[in-house]
Amino acid sequence: MISCVIIDDERQAREVLQKLIKRYFKDRIIVKAMAGSVEEGVKQIHKHNPQLVFLDIEMPHENGFGLFKYFDHFHFDVVFTTAY
Repeated sequence: MISCVIIDDERQAREVLQKLIKRYFKDRIIVKAMAGSVEEGVKQIHKHNPQLVFLDIEMPHENGFGLFKYFDHFHFDVVFTTAY
């Protein structure tokens, strides 16, 4: 089972992605946490140590690429989920 964290500033986008994962990948992917900002996402990544992060790019305060500056080594893959 692949563990993941979803990071997106839009609550509805997080929830839709979570539902899609549950519907189509319930035997392969488990959503451990969701976050509405890069700051919260970093906390959830440290807490849950996911194998995969679904990451929005355009978010207020800090864009999704800012996530990478919080890690010296990446132990997770990233799927960008953005409308831009």
